Amino acid sequence: MSAAIDINHPALRASKLQADGGFTLLELVLVLALSSLLAVMVAQPLAVLFDARTVLEDEVTVKEELNFVMNRMSSAIRLASVQQCTDSIIYVHITGGYDECWEWTDNTLALSLSGCNGGETVFTQDADDQVRLHSLICNDDEAPGIYEIGFRLDNGEKLRTLVAPRN
Repeated sequence: MSAAIDINHPALRASKLQADGGFTLLELVLVLALSSLLAVMVAQPLAVLFDARTVLEDEVTVKEELNFVMNRMSSAIRLASVQQCTDSIIYVHITGGYDECWEWTDNTLALSLSGCNGGETVFTQDADDQVRLHSLICNDDEAPGIYEIGFRLDNGEKLRTLVAPRN
């Protein structure tokens, strides 16, 4: 005859619970540790990607601002006679009686409508800008009556254009 098995015995109940599923505390800790490690490994490349995006956005913003200023300078030169053209000053006399002076000093580009004396700030270099403006570009070496104007950046890149006065 077979002996009767008491299914309510505590030893059988505990093994039945383990057999039914559920996780031990050690298994849960291991899964959490591995998941955390995986999350850190995935997050690092994403952080680098977001930093690179921020740098590129800053570069595009600075270059757009400088292109706007360069277009304004080009317009002034087209209507004027150039009085002074260096890596820190572009000074023009516009027919009709006023002067424009673009002056680069101390990380600031200023425009004055009455000679070179500081004037109104049109571009300021922020301390955290990744793209740094080094100097103005202004020379007439390309051809007689044609001026190369623009900006020289610290990384060696140049934003420039050629302009000829209309007079």
